[in-house]
Amino acid sequence: MIDDIFEFVFDIVLEFVPTIVWKLLLFVLGIVLTAAGVTLLDNSPQTGSALIVVGVVLLVGLLVSLAR
Repeated sequence: MIDDIFEFVFDIVLEFVPTIVWKLLLFVLGIVLTAAGVTLLDNSPQTGSALIVVGVVLLVGLLVSLAR
């Protein structure tokens, strides 16, 4: 029951929000994660590196999708 409700709401959100908005949000999220990773690099190298990798992967994936 609750699964159907979440699926319905998720479908409505995906239907009404354009793809370019999702790409813009992912771009901003990639920049924020990369910046947070750089600032955390001094205190915790593993956490900082992980955030940098995730941020760069988001940015590269977004640029690849825009290039198509």
